[in-house]
Amino acid sequence: NLSRSVADPCFYYRVYEGSFFFLLVHVDDYACAYSDQSYFDEWLDHFRGDPNSEGYLDVKLLGDVTNLLQMRIVRTTSAMYLDQERQITQLAADYGVVDCKPVLTPMAAHTDLQKSVEPPQACIPFRQLVGSLLWIARHTHPEVMQPVVYLAQFCTCYSRDHFLAALRILKYLNTVKDRRLAFRGGLCAHSMATTEHLIWSFTRIRIGPWAVRTGSRTLGTCCT
Repeated sequence: NLSRSVADPCFYYRVYEGSFFFLLVHVDDYACAYSDQSYFDEWLDHFRGDPNSEGYLDVKLLGDVTNLLQMRIVRTTSAMYLDQERQITQLAADYGVVDCKPVLTPMAAHTDLQKSVEPPQACIPFRQLVGSLLWIARHTHPEVMQPVVYLAQFCTCYSRDHFLAALRILKYLNTVKDRRLAFRGGLCAHSMATTEHLIWSFTRIRIGPWAVRTGSRTLGTCCT
């Protein structure tokens, strides 16, 4: 009895009588948010299936979630924090910029790159780096989304200049990798899983007063 989102086909929801149930699916990982414990219990029983059938899923509670989709999750009594410090550190090591000088902006002012007239050089890992940066931007560092998307338009016509611009974004992320995306409010989180499934559930989410806005909600990064 869940409705499928038009904006995101992997997001399912139900809002009823002042309560809500949200389900986000990523391959075989599941994230659930709900305000009604009894409805969640009912959904979980249905998800598991008939105990007497071959398709029954043995779901076990695993406690608090600490990592999900390459994001580290840290919970306190007043907030939930998400970061990708480990991924950024590994990416910086792969591209040799771990010990680079601090870079305080993801892109230089008045940057105006042009399409390369020469065929892309296979030895320049520009597209691989842009793909990795896009993953980080979409999850925990929305402040670099615009420069990453700007560089993505050159994925078929890039040169070393474009690669150096992408490398600057990585240097910036390496400089600010201790910043975390914060969700403020009362939180209750736990995980459960079968052999192939991970379910992350949390309740009463309220997002704090940050700078980056998405619709009626507000997101942003903070340094702790």
